[in-house]
Amino acid sequence: MQGIGFVDEVDQADVDKMVDAAKARLAHSAPFVIGLGPTVVDPEVVRLQVTPADPVRELRGTLRAAIADVWGKDAVPDSADDFTPHVSLAYSNRVGAMAPVFAAATATSPHPADVTIAHADLILLNRDHKQYQWTTHARVLLGG
Repeated sequence: MQGIGFVDEVDQADVDKMVDAAKARLAHSAPFVIGLGPTVVDPEVVRLQVTPADPVRELRGTLRAAIADVWGKDAVPDSADDFTPHVSLAYSNRVGAMAPVFAAATATSPHPADVTIAHADLILLNRDHKQYQWTTHARVLLGG
């Protein structure tokens, strides 16, 4: 949802301060329910739509504010506005027929699945093996 930079370029003390700031800010946020689905297929990604999107945007805004608490508002990476909440299921980096992917991705119920968001995981993300992989660095509970 929100990056801060490459592990070897971000000071661990700053990361720790950001985790503390996120904990303080999210202590005042209540868990919320979102719907996942339907599935969207385009040439580069298969993803689930998120509805309503506003609570996820607000969560990202709170995390951005925690980063700003440490680095200042002008140093928060990425645009605040260029964000579409979604759940990525698969990525493609090759040209191929879309019909089988679309058929498989839309074969299940078109009804969204309700999911409760009760925490934000702050992760270390990499793509060392031609796939996204991550480990959880800290879990921050909504509502403390």
